Amino acid sequence: MLTKNEVEQIPVVLKIRAHEQEMLQDKPPCGLEQCPECGAVQDPLTFRRHEIRKRTFLVPVGNLVYAIDSCLSRWACPLCSKAFTVYPPFALPFKRYVLPEMIARSRRYIEHVGETYRSGVLENQRPVFRATDDPFQIDERCWAPSTLHRWISTLGRLPETMRAALDLIKQAAPGSGLLRHLAAGQIHPRKYRSDARRTALIRCDQLLRAMSPYQRIFGKSIFPSLATGSAWS
Repeated sequence: MLTKNEVEQIPVVLKIRAHEQEMLQDKPPCGLEQCPECGAVQDPLTFRRHEIRKRTFLVPVGNLVYAIDSCLSRWACPLCSKAFTVYPPFALPFKRYVLPEMIARSRRYIEHVGETYRSGVLENQRPVFRATDDPFQIDERCWAPSTLHRWISTLGRLPETMRAALDLIKQAAPGSGLLRHLAAGQIHPRKYRSDARRTALIRCDQLLRAMSPYQRIFGKSIFPSLATGSAWS
Protein backbone atom coordinates (compact mmCIF):
# COMPACT_ATOMS: atom_id res chain seq x y z
CA MET A 1 0.00 0.00 0.00
CA LEU A 2 1.34 3.43 -0.96
CA THR A 3 1.95 6.17 1.56
CA LYS A 4 0.02 9.45 1.30
CA ASN A 5 3.04 11.19 -0.23
CA GLU A 6 3.49 8.40 -2.79
CA VAL A 7 -0.17 8.63 -3.76
CA GLU A 8 0.20 12.37 -4.35
CA GLN A 9 2.99 11.68 -6.88
CA ILE A 10 0.85 9.46 -9.12
CA PRO A 11 0.60 11.26 -12.51
CA VAL A 12 -3.20 11.43 -12.60
CA VAL A 13 -3.29 12.64 -8.99
CA LEU A 14 -0.86 15.43 -9.92
CA LYS A 15 -3.32 16.43 -12.66
CA ILE A 16 -6.18 16.38 -10.17
CA ARG A 17 -4.24 18.64 -7.79
CA ALA A 18 -3.27 21.03 -10.60
CA HIS A 19 -6.91 21.26 -11.67
CA GLU A 20 -7.95 21.84 -8.07
CA GLN A 21 -5.53 24.75 -7.67
CA GLU A 22 -6.79 26.34 -10.89
CA MET A 23 -10.35 26.13 -9.64
CA LEU A 24 -9.52 27.58 -6.25
CA GLN A 25 -7.60 30.44 -7.89
CA ASP A 26 -10.64 31.24 -10.06
CA LYS A 27 -8.91 30.30 -13.32
CA PRO A 28 -8.86 29.43 -16.16
CA PRO A 29 -12.03 30.71 -17.87
CA CYS A 30 -14.75 28.25 -18.82
CA GLY A 31 -13.09 27.35 -22.13
CA LEU A 32 -16.33 26.67 -23.98
CA GLU A 33 -17.49 28.68 -26.97
CA GLN A 34 -21.04 27.33 -26.87
CA CYS A 35 -23.46 26.91 -23.99
CA PRO A 36 -24.23 23.18 -23.59
CA GLU A 37 -27.70 24.08 -22.31
CA CYS A 38 -29.06 26.60 -24.85
CA GLY A 39 -26.49 26.16 -27.62
CA ALA A 40 -25.70 29.86 -27.90
CA VAL A 41 -22.24 30.63 -29.31
CA GLN A 42 -20.37 33.22 -27.27
CA ASP A 43 -17.02 34.35 -25.92
CA PRO A 44 -15.73 31.91 -23.25
CA LEU A 45 -15.06 34.89 -20.97
CA THR A 46 -18.76 35.68 -20.77
CA PHE A 47 -19.55 32.54 -18.78
CA ARG A 48 -19.51 33.24 -15.05
CA ARG A 49 -18.41 30.92 -12.29
CA HIS A 50 -21.49 29.57 -10.52
CA GLU A 51 -19.98 27.42 -7.80
CA ILE A 52 -17.28 24.93 -6.88
CA ARG A 53 -18.49 21.62 -5.57
CA LYS A 54 -16.65 18.77 -3.89
CA ARG A 55 -15.93 15.60 -5.86
CA THR A 56 -14.08 12.42 -4.91
CA PHE A 57 -12.11 10.72 -7.68
CA LEU A 58 -11.13 7.05 -7.50
CA VAL A 59 -7.63 6.29 -8.74
CA PRO A 60 -6.59 2.62 -9.20
CA VAL A 61 -2.92 1.82 -8.63
CA GLY A 62 -2.00 -1.84 -8.82
CA ASN A 63 -4.53 -3.83 -6.81
CA LEU A 64 -5.74 -0.90 -4.72
CA VAL A 65 -8.05 2.03 -5.43
CA TYR A 66 -7.31 5.35 -3.71
CA ALA A 67 -9.97 7.99 -3.05
CA ILE A 68 -8.79 11.51 -3.88
CA ASP A 69 -10.92 14.40 -2.62
CA SER A 70 -11.01 17.36 -5.00
CA CYS A 71 -13.54 19.65 -6.68
CA LEU A 72 -15.37 20.51 -9.91
CA SER A 73 -16.47 23.90 -11.19
CA ARG A 74 -19.93 24.87 -12.37
CA TRP A 75 -20.57 27.76 -14.73
CA ALA A 76 -23.63 29.79 -15.66
CA CYS A 77 -24.61 30.98 -19.11
CA PRO A 78 -25.28 34.77 -19.26
CA LEU A 79 -28.06 34.21 -21.83
CA CYS A 80 -30.12 31.31 -20.48
CA SER A 81 -28.84 31.56 -16.86
CA LYS A 82 -28.60 27.77 -16.61
CA ALA A 83 -25.65 26.23 -14.78
CA PHE A 84 -23.51 23.38 -16.06
CA THR A 85 -20.41 21.51 -14.95
CA VAL A 86 -17.15 21.66 -16.89
CA TYR A 87 -15.28 18.42 -16.37
CA PRO A 88 -11.48 18.12 -16.48
CA PRO A 89 -9.83 15.71 -18.97
CA PHE A 90 -9.60 12.96 -16.36
CA ALA A 91 -13.29 12.87 -15.38
CA LEU A 92 -16.71 11.90 -16.75
CA PRO A 93 -20.17 12.90 -15.52
CA PHE A 94 -21.58 10.61 -12.84
CA LYS A 95 -18.37 8.56 -12.74
CA ARG A 96 -15.91 8.73 -9.87
CA TYR A 97 -13.25 6.54 -11.45
CA VAL A 98 -10.69 8.49 -13.47
CA LEU A 99 -11.18 8.43 -17.24
CA PRO A 100 -7.72 7.04 -18.22
CA GLU A 101 -8.44 3.83 -16.30
CA MET A 102 -11.88 3.48 -17.86
CA ILE A 103 -10.44 3.96 -21.35
CA ALA A 104 -7.52 1.57 -20.87
CA ARG A 105 -9.62 -1.32 -19.55
CA SER A 106 -12.44 -0.76 -22.06
CA ARG A 107 -9.95 -0.77 -24.95
CA ARG A 108 -8.27 -3.93 -23.67
CA TYR A 109 -11.60 -5.73 -23.39
CA ILE A 110 -12.68 -4.80 -26.92
CA GLU A 111 -9.34 -5.49 -28.62
CA HIS A 112 -8.46 -8.82 -26.96
CA VAL A 113 -10.73 -11.73 -27.88
CA GLY A 114 -9.90 -13.70 -24.75
CA GLU A 115 -10.60 -10.83 -22.35
CA THR A 116 -13.82 -11.14 -20.36
CA TYR A 117 -15.57 -8.80 -17.97
CA ARG A 118 -14.37 -10.99 -15.14
CA SER A 119 -10.70 -10.98 -16.20
CA GLY A 120 -10.94 -7.31 -17.17
CA VAL A 121 -11.40 -6.17 -13.58
CA LEU A 122 -8.35 -8.07 -12.30
CA GLU A 123 -4.84 -6.70 -11.93
CA ASN A 124 -2.09 -9.29 -12.33
CA GLN A 125 -4.86 -11.92 -12.02
CA ARG A 126 -5.78 -10.64 -8.57
CA PRO A 127 -8.86 -8.66 -7.42
CA VAL A 128 -8.74 -4.87 -7.08
CA PHE A 129 -9.81 -3.54 -3.65
CA ARG A 130 -10.45 -0.12 -2.16
CA ALA A 131 -7.63 1.23 -0.01
CA THR A 132 -8.43 2.55 3.49
CA ASP A 133 -6.85 5.04 5.86
CA ASP A 134 -5.46 2.14 7.86
CA PRO A 135 -2.34 0.80 6.05
CA PHE A 136 -2.93 -2.64 7.60
CA GLN A 137 -6.49 -3.00 6.32
CA ILE A 138 -8.30 -2.89 2.99
CA ASP A 139 -11.94 -2.57 2.06
CA GLU A 140 -13.10 -6.15 1.41
CA ARG A 141 -15.30 -5.01 -1.48
CA CYS A 142 -13.60 -5.57 -4.82
CA TRP A 143 -14.37 -4.73 -8.44
CA ALA A 144 -17.19 -6.77 -9.93
CA PRO A 145 -17.34 -7.69 -13.63
CA SER A 146 -20.29 -5.29 -13.92
CA THR A 147 -17.87 -2.39 -13.24
CA LEU A 148 -16.18 -2.82 -16.62
CA HIS A 149 -19.54 -3.51 -18.27
CA ARG A 150 -20.83 -0.12 -17.03
CA TRP A 151 -17.70 1.72 -18.16
CA ILE A 152 -18.07 0.43 -21.70
CA SER A 153 -21.78 1.30 -21.64
CA THR A 154 -20.94 4.85 -20.58
CA LEU A 155 -18.40 5.35 -23.37
CA GLY A 156 -20.81 3.78 -25.83
CA ARG A 157 -23.53 6.28 -24.96
CA LEU A 158 -21.73 9.23 -26.59
CA PRO A 159 -22.73 8.93 -30.28
CA GLU A 160 -23.09 12.69 -30.76
CA THR A 161 -19.59 13.26 -29.33
CA MET A 162 -18.22 10.56 -31.63
CA ARG A 163 -19.96 12.01 -34.70
CA ALA A 164 -18.69 15.51 -33.87
CA ALA A 165 -15.14 14.15 -33.56
CA LEU A 166 -15.37 12.28 -36.86
CA ASP A 167 -16.79 15.34 -38.66
CA LEU A 168 -13.92 17.50 -37.42
CA ILE A 169 -11.35 14.85 -38.38
CA LYS A 170 -12.91 14.58 -41.84
CA GLN A 171 -12.77 18.37 -42.32
CA ALA A 172 -9.18 18.64 -41.12
CA ALA A 173 -7.82 15.58 -42.95
CA PRO A 174 -10.01 14.80 -45.98
CA GLY A 175 -8.89 11.86 -48.06
CA SER A 176 -6.49 10.61 -45.40
CA GLY A 177 -8.28 7.31 -44.95
CA LEU A 178 -8.73 7.96 -41.23
CA LEU A 179 -12.48 7.48 -41.36
CA ARG A 180 -12.11 4.12 -43.09
CA HIS A 181 -9.62 3.09 -40.46
CA LEU A 182 -11.95 4.21 -37.65
CA ALA A 183 -14.86 2.31 -39.13
CA ALA A 184 -12.86 -0.87 -39.72
CA GLY A 185 -13.11 -2.21 -36.19
CA GLN A 186 -14.92 -5.51 -35.68
CA ILE A 187 -16.48 -6.74 -32.44
CA HIS A 188 -15.95 -10.44 -31.84
CA PRO A 189 -19.28 -12.31 -31.48
CA ARG A 190 -18.16 -13.66 -28.11
CA LYS A 191 -18.33 -10.13 -26.71
CA TYR A 192 -22.11 -9.70 -26.92
CA ARG A 193 -25.39 -11.58 -26.72
CA SER A 194 -27.78 -8.91 -27.99
CA ASP A 195 -27.92 -6.30 -30.74
CA ALA A 196 -28.10 -3.55 -28.12
CA ARG A 197 -24.84 -4.70 -26.54
CA ARG A 198 -23.18 -5.03 -29.93
CA THR A 199 -24.16 -1.44 -30.74
CA ALA A 200 -22.76 -0.19 -27.42
CA LEU A 201 -19.47 -2.00 -28.05
CA ILE A 202 -19.19 -0.66 -31.61
CA ARG A 203 -19.82 2.91 -30.46
CA CYS A 204 -17.34 2.57 -27.63
CA ASP A 205 -14.75 1.11 -30.03
CA GLN A 206 -15.23 3.92 -32.56
CA LEU A 207 -14.89 6.59 -29.89
CA LEU A 208 -11.70 5.02 -28.56
CA ARG A 209 -10.29 4.71 -32.09
CA ALA A 210 -11.05 8.38 -32.79
CA MET A 211 -9.18 9.67 -29.74
CA SER A 212 -5.62 9.29 -31.05
CA PRO A 213 -6.14 10.89 -34.51
CA TYR A 214 -8.20 13.68 -32.91
CA GLN A 215 -5.38 14.35 -30.43
CA ARG A 216 -2.79 14.24 -33.20
CA ILE A 217 -4.68 16.62 -35.50
CA PHE A 218 -6.00 19.16 -32.99
CA GLY A 219 -3.47 18.88 -30.18
CA LYS A 220 -6.13 18.21 -27.56
CA SER A 221 -8.37 15.43 -26.33
CA ILE A 222 -11.99 14.80 -27.20
CA PHE A 223 -12.60 15.15 -23.47
CA PRO A 224 -13.84 17.41 -22.05
CA SER A 225 -14.55 20.29 -24.48
CA LEU A 226 -15.99 18.38 -27.44
CA ALA A 227 -17.97 16.05 -25.18
CA THR A 228 -19.31 18.98 -23.16
CA GLY A 229 -20.28 20.83 -26.34
CA SER A 230 -22.16 17.70 -27.42
CA ALA A 231 -24.02 17.67 -24.09
CA TRP A 232 -22.26 14.41 -23.15
CA SER A 233 -24.42 12.51 -25.58
